[in-house]
Amino acid sequence: MNHSKLLDLWKMDEMPACDVGMKLVEAFLITAGEGVNRLGAEEPEDRITELTTAYMALVEHGDGCDDCLESNLPERDEIPADPMENDPGYQADRKIGFQAGLDGQGSDVSKSHGWQRGWADAQE
Repeated sequence: MNHSKLLDLWKMDEMPACDVGMKLVEAFLITAGEGVNRLGAEEPEDRITELTTAYMALVEHGDGCDDCLESNLPERDEIPADPMENDPGYQADRKIGFQAGLDGQGSDVSKSHGWQRGWADAQE
């Protein structure tokens, strides 16, 4: 990843964030990009601590900084849902996957997207 090209996409004075907030955004994006670049060389879990730390620093700063605005982001309820989630077959598979997750069954990539989503929900 070419860090300077990524950072050239944004001008600090055009973003709705203070300098500290933008530095934290920069650190998070670089960490995420490095994780993607290393997907073939290491397990994703090897990067999760570093990525989580960078993300939490960004969130904690933004929560307390009046110059870092998130007002242009949609509320969670305003984000359109996947139309597939309303499909009865998807919902049935999701319930089965959720129960499988509760019962301690392992993940199964051969199952439908609905089943996998239900299984993942049970793990949370």
